[in-house]
Amino acid sequence: MEEPPPQPVGGSVSVESPPPERCLSAAFVQCFAVVTMCAAVADPSWIEVHELSRITGGDCCVFGVAYVLHLAGNFSNWHSGYFYLFEENGVTLMVLMATCCYLSISMGLLAFLLDFLLIKKLEVLGVKIAALIHVFTALSSSSAVVLCTCLFVIILNNAKAYPSQETDLIAAFGESFFFAIFSFALSVFAAILSFHSGRTFRSASSVRNVRPKREESAPLLEEYEGIAEIQEHG
Repeated sequence: MEEPPPQPVGGSVSVESPPPERCLSAAFVQCFAVVTMCAAVADPSWIEVHELSRITGGDCCVFGVAYVLHLAGNFSNWHSGYFYLFEENGVTLMVLMATCCYLSISMGLLAFLLDFLLIKKLEVLGVKIAALIHVFTALSSSSAVVLCTCLFVIILNNAKAYPSQETDLIAAFGESFFFAIFSFALSVFAAILSFHSGRTFRSASSVRNVRPKREESAPLLEEYEGIAEIQEHG
């Protein structure tokens, strides 16, 4: 008779595959946030100023990140045209707003790569680096929104400070402003998903570390029971 194949000591050991260290859901959401912020940068309409004239009719001027890039740093004639609406402080706000937008895009792409690619576990004080970059991306997007709001307030105040009997100025937020808000919300959601995936990975790793210890103790227990039976029969 053929002997059955020997069974491993301590019973069968089930080896579980480790959970993936990447978070595709956070990567997908962050990619969508980057695309939305790119649309906000490409669209020049962050703030729309409508000039309603009783003589020449109506006119509209838009201000935003694309407006700063179009000027290419040439702000020497800020006192002419519509520059009187935001003056030097407004120009500084627009430059900072453009900087925050590009920081948000750059860090968002980095967070996407860290979450999408199977990167080894990178942590700082027990927190995933990808999750931290998601947070910094959200902060950059929110800073752009806050700076745009401050610029809007400056334009409203200057429009009231220089009233005209022939024209009426109406300021409103453009679609790029709402794109930036949506990008901020998506970055926050991606950060939450990335934090949650990091906690799940750590809990699963602790379970895998505990199970082998229990299985290693099984052969010692069986050997002890065998010695006890021999002593009883002897």
